[in-house]
Amino acid sequence: MGKNRFFHWIGLFIIFGFSIQNNPQRVAFSTLMNLSFEEVYNSEKEKWEYLPEFPEEVIKLDQQEVYIKGYVIPVDLSGDLFALSAYPFSSCFFCGGAGPESVIGLKMESSSRYTTDQIVTFTGVLSISNKYESEFFYTLENAKEYKP
Repeated sequence: MGKNRFFHWIGLFIIFGFSIQNNPQRVAFSTLMNLSFEEVYNSEKEKWEYLPEFPEEVIKLDQQEVYIKGYVIPVDLSGDLFALSAYPFSSCFFCGGAGPESVIGLKMESSSRYTTDQIVTFTGVLSISNKYESEFFYTLENAKEYKP
């Protein structure tokens, strides 16, 4: 009887072990925007720039699968590159109404079409960059629309 119980538990472990999935963590723009900046001189560009200093709660999100809701902002004229913004286009970073910490670059998993200011929730692996040469402080790698 003990042997049968052992195989029963092994079977349950295998069934449930394979069914457990890593669910992405919800992230709010308010968390990502909670950072400070250090002013540094970029000798290559011959100008002063701001280098972000991320709090520990944001650093822990680096390379983690997350999902976040925001406004879609097309970045190029062809409509192939997108950013996700905490604010609509009229007041987003690209229009000068907000800071670079309020947008996330989207590296899409597959080609998709979105309209300006469309509110969408995306999931992907969050990549954090504190280098001023980077396009964005935050990038969502393998981004796709999140549908729980």
